[in-house]
Amino acid sequence: MNLSGLDLNLLVTFDALMKERSVSRAARRVGLSQPATSNALARLRALFDDPLLVRHGNRMVPTERALALVGHVHTGLTHLSAALEGPRAFDPATARLVFNVSANDYACFVLLSQLVERLHRDAPGITLRVVPMNGASPVRDRMDRGEVDLGFTLHSTLPDGVMHQELFDDGYVCLVRTGHPRVGRRLTLRQYVSLEHLLISPFGSMRGMVDTALTARSLERHIALYVPNFLLAPPILAQTDLITTIASRVGRAVAAPYALRVLAPPLRIRRFSMSMFWDPRHEHVAAHRWLREQVLDAAEGLDD
Repeated sequence: MNLSGLDLNLLVTFDALMKERSVSRAARRVGLSQPATSNALARLRALFDDPLLVRHGNRMVPTERALALVGHVHTGLTHLSAALEGPRAFDPATARLVFNVSANDYACFVLLSQLVERLHRDAPGITLRVVPMNGASPVRDRMDRGEVDLGFTLHSTLPDGVMHQELFDDGYVCLVRTGHPRVGRRLTLRQYVSLEHLLISPFGSMRGMVDTALTARSLERHIALYVPNFLLAPPILAQTDLITTIASRVGRAVAAPYALRVLAPPLRIRRFSMSMFWDPRHEHVAAHRWLREQVLDAAEGLDD
């Protein structure tokens, strides 16, 4: 059947006829006159080459062809009606949604506790599912497939073709264990380069921001251990004489629980900015817009 020439109103009438099993009652349901509904039934019979409804005593009963069609027609009309109505108003208090969030452990550590607290209070039916950033498939591809709704990353590493909003910036501190035999109240540059370092390298890089700053001074350090995330570093530092240079918001938070000392780096290291990003298709979707507003509020509530 060529759908381009199909009158959609005929399917609306067919749906009513199947519900009412009466031309007169179907006419009232769809707001047509009885002759107009009879004419629509005649056109439907010609269209499907089947009587569709046949009289059996005082009743009209559907044919096998009509019964085979009715479910598909009703489902199609329901979906089309929902699409044409447009999105329903978003109510966070009653919404039942799952958002897939791409984030590393740093973004989770800094943001998620405040964000989840807000969701628990204002939108208890909303669930966040954190998916790793460094999977085999690039985050932009996963976003295209609908597998990622929102992401957090360094502003300098934003994927192409996304909408984004800067959230906050951060600097660096150094961490060593309390009682480190070679580090006093201050950390000199000479001491710093002589120590063995732990580098937090989420994507496996052999160099970090520190190495860029040292190279500018014609210096280098010895990296004794690489770990893939921030939260592996504190327990290792607490039991070794390694030093790490870590994002300030994480370093200051984990120092006391692990009996670590926080020291200022002995060289200037460029600060970094964190941003959230999302698919342009979600720019004006009410639920997504609401979630981004909660993220912004959570970021504004962070301590410097």
